[in-house]
Amino acid sequence: MAIKKYVGYILCVICLSSHVFSADDNSTPALSWVNEKIEQLSKSSKDKTDQGKKDTESIVAQLFDYDDLARASLDKTWNKLTKAEQKKFKDLFKQMVETAYFKKAGNYLEKHKIECTKSKGNGPDNADVYCKGETTDVAVDIVYKMRKRAGTWQVFDVMFDGASLVQGYRDQFVEFLKTKSFNDLLIALKKKTQ
Repeated sequence: MAIKKYVGYILCVICLSSHVFSADDNSTPALSWVNEKIEQLSKSSKDKTDQGKKDTESIVAQLFDYDDLARASLDKTWNKLTKAEQKKFKDLFKQMVETAYFKKAGNYLEKHKIECTKSKGNGPDNADVYCKGETTDVAVDIVYKMRKRAGTWQVFDVMFDGASLVQGYRDQFVEFLKTKSFNDLLIALKKKTQ
């Protein structure tokens, strides 16, 4: 799945970004939360022990709203699934995202300069964090769509040069399901986690 190559990039942007706070009061709590996670990831990613890996996994698990990501990526198919199928998909989807991060993180850390320059509140519980990722030959505009739920901020979508990560997954999954079953999709996701 082509969009998978961006997952490590997404997580590394969150991990490595230096944030400049805007004057928008609604977005400041989201940026504070991201900065806290950046500090935690900075410490845990340097720890190459098993405990360091566990700490990094725990922090990464907190970054994304996997319920929203999974539901939005399946679009109308989500409502046709049983609760058990929804849970199975969400768990595999989460594993796929996290696997991509751990396989690609080191490479991204070495090759990309990432900077988040502003944020904008979209109501009391929504904020966009604006970043730019650069290599020697490519610059990418990145917007993190964040939502506050149960008192914590999480990413529910990421835009790359205006293209939505969720929409990319949705397009791939819808196309896949035109010719194959939902169980085939689960098998394909399972392979991506190995």
